[in-house]
Amino acid sequence: MCLLQHGRTFKKRWLTAGGLLTGASIFYMTDTGLYLFLGFYAYLILYLFSAKEKKRVFDGAVFFLPILTTLTLMALLLKENIFTKVFWQNILEFAGLMLNGWGAVPLLPALKTQGVLSSAMAIGMPLVYLLTILFEGSSMVLKKSKSERILSAAVGVYGLGLFHYFIVRSTPGGFFVVCLPFIFLICFWLDKILTENQIQKVRILLPLVAVMFISLVLSPTFLDYPNFLNQKKNIHEQKDMAHPFLPPQDIELIRGLTEKNEKVCIFSNLETAFLIAADRKPFFYYSPLIFSRSFDMRDFGGTSLFTAQRLQKTMRDLETEKPRNFFIEEKFLNKLPTVYYSYFTDLAEIINYLRKNYEFSSRGRYLAAFKRKD
Repeated sequence: MCLLQHGRTFKKRWLTAGGLLTGASIFYMTDTGLYLFLGFYAYLILYLFSAKEKKRVFDGAVFFLPILTTLTLMALLLKENIFTKVFWQNILEFAGLMLNGWGAVPLLPALKTQGVLSSAMAIGMPLVYLLTILFEGSSMVLKKSKSERILSAAVGVYGLGLFHYFIVRSTPGGFFVVCLPFIFLICFWLDKILTENQIQKVRILLPLVAVMFISLVLSPTFLDYPNFLNQKKNIHEQKDMAHPFLPPQDIELIRGLTEKNEKVCIFSNLETAFLIAADRKPFFYYSPLIFSRSFDMRDFGGTSLFTAQRLQKTMRDLETEKPRNFFIEEKFLNKLPTVYYSYFTDLAEIINYLRKNYEFSSRGRYLAAFKRKD
């Protein structure tokens, strides 16, 4: 909105507001902020190409505004932490995981199995972005287009950034979470291509709106979701999820063996819930450490130790800080099917460390407490 107003009025305050919001967005949500950052600079570069010489010098200082805004917010809220190695490792960790293929879903099989709509969107979205960037960008450089239309090219750059999520995670309907720039550009081009006659526009747009509405109300996902148009009457009952079931014996076990401000080492499906109920802090850096499963099921859903580096850090923290007590669900102590201990090597390593360095202390209903030997 700020860039659109700037393209129409050429007032510096709108460009300044856009730069400030871009810098704040990088601080608030790093990945989306970076895409906005690229879109903002695409707008700024095209604007400087198309502007008069006086305006080029006048607006050039805005180039540094997003970066300065981000650094200022970091300095004010994070203080000296921004100069630490751990902070930057945390910021870049998930980017590294994505670049290494963590959670990736192959694109080609997805296009073969997800139907016509997914395939059309997977091809159409980047195509619309690229054509918009090429057409509007070249028109602006050649000074054959209005300045307010630069925004469409910037939206194309932003859309390409967002679209990488669908490329990596090509799941059914995955394009829904990255399609807003696409919708914006489709509306933009419809407005430019259609006749200036308002009556003709209405005649063309009404059938399109009707088709979209019919497609919406026929969508199984839309119909299954609770709403007044839910013809299947499949309204899900609202359940009280305020607090999961936690045995009082296990909560008292944690409270009795630990201090109020102590970081507590809990290896449980409901680690977070136990910590909240017992009013204790988490020991594990990657908390919650394991994915939730039922107490009574002989099942294990895996851990958040997706890489060898994460496992090494967890084991290093255990060895360095040496927590006095280690709470673990008893079912994990060789009560799971053998295949879990061979498949989940991180589970086996943690259990082996526990047996080597801790001894049994007491038990609750599901949790067993172990105290450190040394």
